[in-house]
Amino acid sequence: MAIFLILSSLIFAVPAFASLDPSDRSSLEKQSPRTVKKIENGEQLSTEDVKKMARAGLSDDAIIRQINETKSTFYLSSADIVDLKKAGISQKVINYMIHTGNQ
Repeated sequence: MAIFLILSSLIFAVPAFASLDPSDRSSLEKQSPRTVKKIENGEQLSTEDVKKMARAGLSDDAIIRQINETKSTFYLSSADIVDLKKAGISQKVINYMIHTGNQ
């Protein structure tokens, strides 16, 4: 039983960030160490964090995965959506962000 508990704690202790490949992690650490820390701690991500992930070159799927794994919720205004579009965030990511606020 003790071995099971130890193994379970090791399995569940893996940070959400483990789903990113090493290249994405390295790029994001250079772009925004604070965003990396938020992801590792499972903290709510902001629209600024999403923009930083995109600027670091993370794919749409990698960004969506981090939004999902940190259980981030967004309530986007029209101005937020325009800002995200101007920042080059894909419609796929924006739609996912909108969806988090509608659950």
